[in-house]
Amino acid sequence: MEKFDYHIDETTEQIREIRRDLIVDFDKKGIKDAAKVVTEACFDWARSVQKKYPETYHMVRSYYGMISSHSPVEATVDDFKDTDSAFLFLENLRKKYLDKK
Repeated sequence: MEKFDYHIDETTEQIREIRRDLIVDFDKKGIKDAAKVVTEACFDWARSVQKKYPETYHMVRSYYGMISSHSPVEATVDDFKDTDSAFLFLENLRKKYLDKK
């Protein structure tokens, strides 16, 4: 079995923190099963980038933050570009559920 050297980098930790804050904010807003809603959305995003970038998704730190894992040392890219960005995805998730009038 291959052994990986894992660590928590700044990007992974930022994504984890945003996820935790979203769950708290969703709970405060009264969104039922807030943790499940956020977790499922993040895993859906992760599956989509796996399909879109099958050769490189494992090199992106934000991916590991979204799936609540440690990024391997070999992960050297902070985030995906443009509309695939984990940070943008989480911002849009916040808007979808919390910025409703």
